[in-house]
Amino acid sequence: MEISSDQAGPLNGGTMRTAGGLVLFGDDVQSFEAADAKDPKPLRHFNPGQDVSPSPMNDAIYGKPDVAIAAGSDIFSFALPLTFDNSNQEE
Repeated sequence: MEISSDQAGPLNGGTMRTAGGLVLFGDDVQSFEAADAKDPKPLRHFNPGQDVSPSPMNDAIYGKPDVAIAAGSDIFSFALPLTFDNSNQEE
């Protein structure tokens, strides 16, 4: 499967696709992005204020999925939904 997303410059890190249908990646403006795997429209973003160069990492704690990113000298961890429903998102 191939999807594309407009970026001002090159992606610095890798991407990760979750079983719940999210594509996660660090973009070219120091943000961490979540996009729908079926439609590359961005769903969520987080700006750690530093480059997100390494690929995202995922795990499950007590059966609940989470993802971690390294940005500069910091580590950020986020809980993920088991599935993502984009039907109620504003345009």
